[in-house]
Amino acid sequence: MNIIRIKYQKEELVKFVSHLETMKVFIRALRRTRLKCHYSMGFNPQMHLVFGLPLPVGVTSLAEYADIYFDEEYDVKEVIKLLQKEIPPGFNVIDGGYLFNKKNIMSDITLAIYEITVNSSLTCQQIIEQVHELTVIEIEKTRKKKIKIIDIKPMIKQLVANENVMTLTCQAGSFGNLHPRLFLQAISQYIDETIREISIKRIALFTNRDEKLVTPLEKIVLGE
Repeated sequence: MNIIRIKYQKEELVKFVSHLETMKVFIRALRRTRLKCHYSMGFNPQMHLVFGLPLPVGVTSLAEYADIYFDEEYDVKEVIKLLQKEIPPGFNVIDGGYLFNKKNIMSDITLAIYEITVNSSLTCQQIIEQVHELTVIEIEKTRKKKIKIIDIKPMIKQLVANENVMTLTCQAGSFGNLHPRLFLQAISQYIDETIREISIKRIALFTNRDEKLVTPLEKIVLGE
C-alpha cells in the first residue's frame, strides 16, 4: 500500500463547505482521476482517506492536510496534478509527500495558527494586553450533550497584534483543541468588550517531534 500526504488550501469560495462535504469533494475528485485508491473491506467499501484537524465552517485555510491510501505506487507530483485538475475551484492542492510513518494526520496535529480579523472599539494590541493580564479564562464547552467548564488560557501559546488582526497560536488536535470562535467568545466575556469576527484564516498546522514543532510534510514526520 502506498500512502501520500497532500497539503491543500481552502479559499473564500468554499469556506462554507463543511468538513464532511470537503471529504466528499475529495472522494469524488479522486474517483474522476481513476487512480487506484485503497478501499475498506465489507459490504459497503469506503475509500481510505484520513483528513487532518477539521476546519470550522466559514474559515479559510492555507494549510490543510489529508492522507490518501493507494493500492498502487504513484508519483506524488502526478497525483497532485491529477487531483488539482479534478477538484472544484476554491480548493488548491499545493504539495505532498510519501507517508511511511504509521501515525496518520488526524492523530498527529498538536498546534494551529489562526489570523483573526476583528471589529472592536479597542485595538487588537489593547485586547491582547488585557488577555495577558488574565490568570484564567474559563468557559463552558458543550460536547455530547454534556457541559464542561474549561480553562483555555493554557491553550493559548502566543497572541500577536497587527492593526485589526490577531494572530493566535494555540493548542490543537485530539488531546485538546481551541476553537478560534470559542477564543473570541471567551475573551469578549472576560474583558467585557464586544469583539466581532470579520474573518478567520488558518495559516498553519504543526506536529511535535523530539520536542520541536514541525510541519506535517517534513521528513522527520513522514518517515523513510
